[in-house]
Amino acid sequence: MSYRNFFVKIIRFGLVACTLFINNRLPAENLKACPKNYSPPSFEIDKNQGIIINVRKGLVDAYNNDSLREHLELLKLNAVEEYSRLIGTEITSMPTEYGGTRYTEKFNTSWDFMKKSIASMEEISVCVKEYIKKDEIIFSAIWTPKSTAVVQEIIKLENAWNELKELKKEDPNFNYKDLVKKYPNIFDTDDPNIILEAIDYWKKYRRF
Repeated sequence: MSYRNFFVKIIRFGLVACTLFINNRLPAENLKACPKNYSPPSFEIDKNQGIIINVRKGLVDAYNNDSLREHLELLKLNAVEEYSRLIGTEITSMPTEYGGTRYTEKFNTSWDFMKKSIASMEEISVCVKEYIKKDEIIFSAIWTPKSTAVVQEIIKLENAWNELKELKKEDPNFNYKDLVKKYPNIFDTDDPNIILEAIDYWKKYRRF
């Protein structure tokens, strides 16, 4: 299995606060006008295709806005946030002193979840609906079962390698030469289970 595209995504989206593009400003000519009467729902769910999130942002003169890139990056993060809301939101309520009700929304915003969600997000489209006073940018992304599963496997692989490196630091008797004798193809594998098996073997016997 090739994970190259997903590794690229993880590197690109490594820090949420950073830009998701390597250029300083997304050229406005890369933005296309939305099809006539285009107005997708906030989300679409298909058990085979996955979950599609469509988010919007109003922006004055979008094609000539100096902060266009930053608005687009935040819009993408909004899509990830809406995805988190959709798949697992807890809503609680409590009365206020004024006789009304305060609702509290709780959903997963942990870095572990955000990292997986950003890496598995597949962009579908971004377009602009032009209006007289304020334009509207519509960004669409999909989370498919395949992309989600592959990202989870990649992260499992990275965590396994990190744990193996920690064993080397913690135990002077651990050495890669003996490891390779026991698991000849371990440094060529994309299967985290092989690495985890080696880790468990060492923890149990303290030798290979």
